[in-house]
Amino acid sequence: MDYIMSRGIPPLLAKRYLHEVRYRNGNREYYAVGFKTDKDSYALRSKLFKGWLGASAIRTIPVAGSTSVDVFEGFFDFLSALTYKKQLRPECTTIILNSTTNLAQALPGLEGAKRIHTYFDNDKAGRAAYGQLRSSNFPVYDRSNLYADYNDFNDMIRQRPVQNPL
Repeated sequence: MDYIMSRGIPPLLAKRYLHEVRYRNGNREYYAVGFKTDKDSYALRSKLFKGWLGASAIRTIPVAGSTSVDVFEGFFDFLSALTYKKQLRPECTTIILNSTTNLAQALPGLEGAKRIHTYFDNDKAGRAAYGQLRSSNFPVYDRSNLYADYNDFNDMIRQRPVQNPL
């Protein structure tokens, strides 16, 4: 829980969306924060490790009746947005890529959306992912202006903590 708190995520959101995952590598046991994907794999993060248990995959959180889709590069960015908005759940269908390399997996979930809001990192990979959606003629809107002075949404939340979070 200390690692999650250091990322600026309130315990209530952590309990709702994250799991403690224990795994072995050789004779050693490790644990990490796990975020379950649509393929029942886990995006894993710890202070010293960033990787996968199972296949690299996206996570889709559907919201009935939603005509908009929010797309986040990583799960800490998704949780940071909820923290920033002081919400327990997203307002519209949400896709967490867990890596920009998973963008192709998200494309079917974007078909028919009236608005797509991206929350990608302010770096080369984030700009490239946004450009790919733009060039595919999706109705896409870059929301990284919310954290323009930071690399990503989570960096902003860590450096400018939300007052009275959930």
